[in-house]
Amino acid sequence: DKPGVADGLRRVGTKYGAPLFVQEPDPDDPVGEMAPMSHARRNATLVALTPARVMEIDRNILFVMLRDPENRDRFDRRYAQRALREFFPKLGDGFGLFGALTRAEIGRFIDGVGGAVQLVRANPGYVICRENDPADSFYLLRLGFVSVTQGGRVVCPPLRQGDCFGELALLTRKLAPLPANFRPELPRGVRTATCTALDHAELVRVGATEFEGFFGRPNNADLLAKLRARCLEILGGGAK
Repeated sequence: DKPGVADGLRRVGTKYGAPLFVQEPDPDDPVGEMAPMSHARRNATLVALTPARVMEIDRNILFVMLRDPENRDRFDRRYAQRALREFFPKLGDGFGLFGALTRAEIGRFIDGVGGAVQLVRANPGYVICRENDPADSFYLLRLGFVSVTQGGRVVCPPLRQGDCFGELALLTRKLAPLPANFRPELPRGVRTATCTALDHAELVRVGATEFEGFFGRPNNADLLAKLRARCLEILGGGAK
């Protein structure tokens, strides 16, 4: 809708591929902060669509800014939102719970909960969730590795960047009514494994309130039905 933006998008799309998002001129909305905050390489290319003025802030100055709790909270929340938008849509291509949704439907979910997600930083050995505890959230792993144990035994390879965990336990809180032949021993709304950070990890946390609030809306009943069916399929088949 803005002069020059459509032409810029066409040029960028031809040279670099489809843009992930367009950054609006907003001094309160920084861009490019994820790499220096996580000491990682750039995972996207930033290209001006129109003539622009950009203020560059180097890593040292950014860390000074992050000493202020208000700045830290604002950057962490923005970081978590962008991590969700970067990695979560890829779950739609897998065989897990969110593989039941199309990328467009996952986009609806991100739009619905993205404003309330939280960034969690975990040191090595930090227990993110514990077996048999009530499920109050699920997590998307942004950086690092996480072990999964049941009864003290490792039950699968370490989770890594882009993996999601805790979503099944969260969804089982909303499974009623269950089929008559469904496994009666299955705990509902309870963690079935302990997840522990193996190194310095960063995770995006989606709380139960936001999760259930989104799927409790009538216009999202179709998405809940898809997730419910996939969840019953996974758990009924004996998967985690």
